[in-house]
Amino acid sequence: MRIAVYENLPPGGALRASFELGRQLLQRGHTLDLFRLSTYAEKGPFDLAPLIGSVRVESYRPALGLLDARLSAGRLGPRSLTAFGALRRAHRRLAAQIRAGGYDAVLLHPDGMTQAPYALRWLDGLRTVYYCQEPPRFATERAILDRHRRRLASSPFPIGLARLVEDRLVSPRLIQEDRASVAHATVIAVNSVYSRERAWAAYQREALVVHLGVDADRFQPASDQVARAEVLSVGSPAAAKGHDQVIEALALLPAASRPALRVVLGRGERSDLAELAAARGVTLEIEAGLGEAELARCYQRALATVCAARLEPFGLTAIESLACATPVVAIREAGYRDSVEDGVNGFLTDPEPAALAEAVGRLCSDSHLARRLGRAVGARRRALGGDPDRPRLTAAAVRNTIRAVPGILAAGIAKGGIRMRLKKRFLFGLLVIAAGALLPSQAAAAAPVSLVSWGLDSPRGIAFYHDRLAVAEAGHGGTDCHFIPNGPPFPFCIGNSSQISWVSKSNPGVPDPFVTGLFSVSAGPEGVLGASGLSVRDGRLYAILGSTPQEGFGNPLAEKQSGHLLSINPNNGKFKSVASVGESDFNYTLQFTQPTPGVYSPGTQEHDANPNGVLATDHGWLVADSGANTLSFVNREGDVSVLQYFAWRDPNPDNFPSDDVPTCVTRSDEAIWVGTLAGHLYRVDDGGVTQVVPKDSAGNGLLTHVTGCTADSRGNLYLVNMFGPGIPFASQSFFFGNVVKYNSESGKGSVLASSVDNPILILPYMPTIGPDGNLYVTAGAICPADGSFQGGGPFNPCLAGGKPGGKVVKITLPHQDD
Repeated sequence: MRIAVYENLPPGGALRASFELGRQLLQRGHTLDLFRLSTYAEKGPFDLAPLIGSVRVESYRPALGLLDARLSAGRLGPRSLTAFGALRRAHRRLAAQIRAGGYDAVLLHPDGMTQAPYALRWLDGLRTVYYCQEPPRFATERAILDRHRRRLASSPFPIGLARLVEDRLVSPRLIQEDRASVAHATVIAVNSVYSRERAWAAYQREALVVHLGVDADRFQPASDQVARAEVLSVGSPAAAKGHDQVIEALALLPAASRPALRVVLGRGERSDLAELAAARGVTLEIEAGLGEAELARCYQRALATVCAARLEPFGLTAIESLACATPVVAIREAGYRDSVEDGVNGFLTDPEPAALAEAVGRLCSDSHLARRLGRAVGARRRALGGDPDRPRLTAAAVRNTIRAVPGILAAGIAKGGIRMRLKKRFLFGLLVIAAGALLPSQAAAAAPVSLVSWGLDSPRGIAFYHDRLAVAEAGHGGTDCHFIPNGPPFPFCIGNSSQISWVSKSNPGVPDPFVTGLFSVSAGPEGVLGASGLSVRDGRLYAILGSTPQEGFGNPLAEKQSGHLLSINPNNGKFKSVASVGESDFNYTLQFTQPTPGVYSPGTQEHDANPNGVLATDHGWLVADSGANTLSFVNREGDVSVLQYFAWRDPNPDNFPSDDVPTCVTRSDEAIWVGTLAGHLYRVDDGGVTQVVPKDSAGNGLLTHVTGCTADSRGNLYLVNMFGPGIPFASQSFFFGNVVKYNSESGKGSVLASSVDNPILILPYMPTIGPDGNLYVTAGAICPADGSFQGGGPFNPCLAGGKPGGKVVKITLPHQDD
C-alpha cells in the first residue's frame, strides 16, 4: 500500500509512536511518504525521515518568519499567531499535495500545535486514520489547566499577564478547532480503552483501540543479575508526571529500608525535585535526555518503576518497564489499567503517597515477592508491551484499519467561534500578544487624526470641563492580591492606581492627575478595571467605576468604591459617592438563572455587574452596565432603577461576545442611544426600544464591537468600535478598530478614521466632542503609562506613533451641516 504519513511533533511519546508505526509499516513492505511542516528542527533519534525516501516539508513561517527560531526550538507561542490562520493555510497546501499523490490511505498523527491536524478537513473522500494520542486535556482536566496557567503567570509582569490573556483567548478556540478537524477523520485510533472513552466524551465518535508497543530488541530483561536497590520514575514535564508524589511516598518508608529514587526527565528540563527530596530525606538521582539504551538500563536495575501521573492516556513508561521484566507500581486509573495487572506484573494503587508507599514497601521487604513479579513479567512479555511482535501488531492494526475503511464515516464540521467567559469584562489585555505581530500601514496623508496626549495608564472615559480635557485612567491594580472562591485560577490584584487626569497642553506626555487613589483591579487575563465613563454637567464631573462589591475581593477600597458613581469637584478633585450602581445592578441579575457554559441559554443572565458608561442628565444619570446587560437610571437621591434590560443572546454561545454587553450611552434627537460590544445600537425613547443598524453608502454594516459613543447637536452619533470585523482574536482585521459617524436623522453613516491607517488610534475606546467641534478619542486602552510591552512581533501597540502609553487622539471633523 502507498500511505501518506503526516506528523508535526516535538520529541516525546507521540513522536516515538509515530516513528515506530512508520518503521514497522516500512518493514512490512508498504511505501510511505512523510509530510511535515518546517518546525521542530530537533527530532532526536525518533526521526522517521532518514528511513523514508520521500519527505515533503511544507514551509510554515507565521508572522513573516519572525517566529522561526521559536518554533524550531519547540516554543509554540504566541498561539494566537501560530495555531490558526497561517497554520490552516499551510495544512491546506499540504493536504493538496496529499490529494494529488494518489495514496491508498493517509495516517495522521497529532500536530504539536493543535492536536488534530487541520489537514483532515481537506482530505474528505480519502481513507484517513487519525491516531489520537489524546483529546486536548486542558479542556476537561482542571489540574492540567491550572498548572499550565501557573507556569504562564510565573513570568515577570507584564509578560505573565500577556501570556495569561492570550491563553484564555485562544484555548476555547483550540478546543473548537480540534473538534472540527476530528469530525473529518474516517477512523479515529486511540492508544487505550481509557483514551477511547475520552474520545467519545470529546468527539462523540467511536474509536479503535490500537495499543502502543516498544522496541523489544532494546527494552528487554537484563542479561545478568543486577542489584535492584532503587525505584524509577520517568517522564516530562516533571510537574505532570507525579515525581513529587513518588518522593512523598518514599519518605513514608522507614529510612533503613528506603530505596533510592532515580528520576528521568527530558533534555534541558529543570525542576525543584532535589530540594523536595533533600527535605524528605530521600536519596535522589536525576537523569535528563537519556537515549533508549540508557533508559533501558535504568529499567533493568530498578526494583520497580513507579507511575504516578494522573489520568495518563496510556503510559509508555509502564510497558517499557514491563518489557525489561521490572514490576510497575501505578495508580489505578486511566491507561495504566491496560498494561498493569494488580498482583500479577505489579500493583495498582490509590493515587495517594501512602498507597504508593505501601506497594513499594512490599517489594522492598519481600524479596521473594519482587522476584515472583519479575518472573511473571518476563513470562508475560509476549502478551504485553515487551512482546517483540507488539510494534508490528500495532502497525498491522493500523494497516487493517485502513483497509477496512469503506468510506467517509464522519460528516459535518463543528462550527463556532471563541467562547468567552471573562464575566463580560472588556478584554483590555487581549492585544498584548496578538497585536504585537500586526504591522499597520503608515498613516494616510490626509488622515484627520492627530496625537493630543500620551503617557496615560489604561485610558477609558474622556470629557471636557470647559476647555480642559479630563481622562479616566483605569490604572494597573495593586499589590493586594486575592483568589476569589470558586473563581478563575488567577489572583485579582487590587490597589488605588486608578485616577482622573487633566491633559496638559504644555506637556502632553505627562498627565496631570487631579483625582487620585481610586479603586483599580488587575483581573489577570480579564484586564484592568477602574475609573471608566466620564460625564460633565452643572459644573460637576461624574465618573463611573467598574466592577461591583459582590465580586468578593476582600479589600476595603473595593468594598467602598467598586461599581460606584462618583460626583467630583473639578476645581479641587474632591469627590463623593452618588450611588453604588454596580451593587444594585448585580442584585437585579439575581432574578435570572445563569446560563449553561457552551449551551445556547435564552432567558438567562450571569450574576454580574460592571458599570462602564455614564451620561449625566437634568434629572439624574444614565449608566450602561456591561456585566448586568442593563441601562440603569440614578435619580438625584441616589436611587437606582433599571430602565432597560438587553436580553439578546447569540445562538452560538461560543461566539464573542455571546450576549449584548452594553458599553456606552448618549443622547441625541430626543432619544437615548446605547451601544454594545456585540455591535448593536439601540434607540430608547417613550415608544420603547428599537435596534438601529448604521450602514455605509454601499449598504455595509458599520458596527462591530462598540465601546464608546457620543453625539453632537446636529443629530450625529459618533461610535467607537474597539475591534474591527473578522474572526475574533484570529483575523488580523479584528485587531484594528475604528470610529464611525452616523446621522440619526438622515440614516447616513461612514467610517471617520481607522487604526489600519492611523496606528495611534489602535485600541480606541471612548469619544467626546470638544469645544472646538472636533472629536477626541481615548486609545491604547490596555497600555500602561510607560508603554511597556512584551508581546511578540515587530509592532508595539503601546508605542504607537513613537509615544508611550495610552493616548488621546483628535479626529478633525468637517465644520458644516450634513
